[in-house]
Amino acid sequence: MPLIPLWVKLLRLPRPLLTAGILVFAALGVYALSQSAVDLGIAVLFGVLGFGMRRTGYPVAPLILGAVLGPMAETQFRRAPAFSEGDWTIFFTRPLSAAILCLSLIALVGPMAARAIRRTRGRAPETAG
Repeated sequence: MPLIPLWVKLLRLPRPLLTAGILVFAALGVYALSQSAVDLGIAVLFGVLGFGMRRTGYPVAPLILGAVLGPMAETQFRRAPAFSEGDWTIFFTRPLSAAILCLSLIALVGPMAARAIRRTRGRAPETAG
């Protein structure tokens, strides 16, 4: 609480200076974590990807969720067949996993199907003769 006035003054800095400072501290933190230039390059690549996504209007939140939750989901995906003794049908026979797979399929195929339906309804039916 006593540092709030300091943070308010920090936010009054010009935006380019604030952005440069944030980038320097983020790069320093990435490099300090593992002392690897490859990790720094990956961070820069994801930064450029996020910037491009924001400029073109794509939502950035799914990318962040995928980066955070992806490793945990991958671990659980590998663990599930081990618990079911190698039976892959566990993904289809359990109600919750089947519902998640169906929703994923709808999210993947739904926009393409809607576009195809709109395209076919937009055409006038051809008349014979």
